[in-house]
Amino acid sequence: MVTPTLGNPELVEELLRSTVLAGRTAGVPWEHIVVDSTPGAAGQLMAQICRRHGASYLRGPDRVGAKRNLGARSAAYDIVAFVDSDCTVVPRFFTAHLAAYREQPDVGGVAGPTDLHGPDDTFALRALRRARQYRSWFERDLSWPRRYAEMGWSTTSNLSVRADVFRAVGGFDERTLTVVGGEDVDFGIRVRKAGHRIVTSPEAVVLHTTMTATRLGRVARRVFRYGQAEGWLCQRHPELTAPDYRNPFVIAAAAGVAGLVLFPRAPRARQAAVAALAVLAAREVASRHERGSGAVGVVHDSVCTGLDMVFDAGKVAAAVQQRRPGDLFRRFRYVQDRWFVAREDAR
Repeated sequence: MVTPTLGNPELVEELLRSTVLAGRTAGVPWEHIVVDSTPGAAGQLMAQICRRHGASYLRGPDRVGAKRNLGARSAAYDIVAFVDSDCTVVPRFFTAHLAAYREQPDVGGVAGPTDLHGPDDTFALRALRRARQYRSWFERDLSWPRRYAEMGWSTTSNLSVRADVFRAVGGFDERTLTVVGGEDVDFGIRVRKAGHRIVTSPEAVVLHTTMTATRLGRVARRVFRYGQAEGWLCQRHPELTAPDYRNPFVIAAAAGVAGLVLFPRAPRARQAAVAALAVLAAREVASRHERGSGAVGVVHDSVCTGLDMVFDAGKVAAAVQQRRPGDLFRRFRYVQDRWFVAREDAR
């Protein structure tokens, strides 16, 4: 197993305890490699924690994809599992992953579900679960292995892959726009494009703490990275995109240009046109999430709208960074019918 991390020594120790139990349950040779870029004394503490639980500790670069590549290159066994540092695994984790490979020897990778655990009634989490962009992470991507028998990609909170397949596709791309974001989607797509299947194992459960999603500022930065990651994915796999003209920043810019063109000598009319289109942009963003009620609902709606706009701002940043303004009018199709096969008992 390979785990990239930056900080979070307490969470890493919880993960290591759970993998020791999972290893004992499986009764097969296994290893846990932690690749860390935590500076100073905190990094030394991380190394001590790893030694205490029999895990290998490697110093690595900041980029998460590069950390996973370093860990995978150092792995001794034929199957490499990836689990994030803010997760723990159930006792049957290794057993369930290995069973999937035994039952279907031709598969390239196995994905398991990731369940959230921890505080779930905070204001931030209640608001976030209604935001379109963040809800997709909460309710869609993490639970897909229960819905699908095969997938086109999987979050690396819970993914294993054959070592030879990992090497054949070149591992994770280390040239992402951000330190983390999009590299797991890209990796899975390249595995599928190379002709290897990614099947699922509903019993190979990972528990993801919600403690890292309770501060709005931290969540907003993550959502911004999601927007950048989508822009990067549009550039990496343009054949997997679809038209999308709903970015409110694009609408606002178009409003300004239209106002100047249509009303070059009538500032009030120009301002009215810009205001009208700005209202339409705001309504578009607001329509993306579930509506609340009462005073708290209004606040939640404001938070949801703000987060969705942060995501859109990330896409704008990616378009500027990559000099690809056309990507502002595209969205990435995360589900491809030819790779995502519904589980019969989930229909």
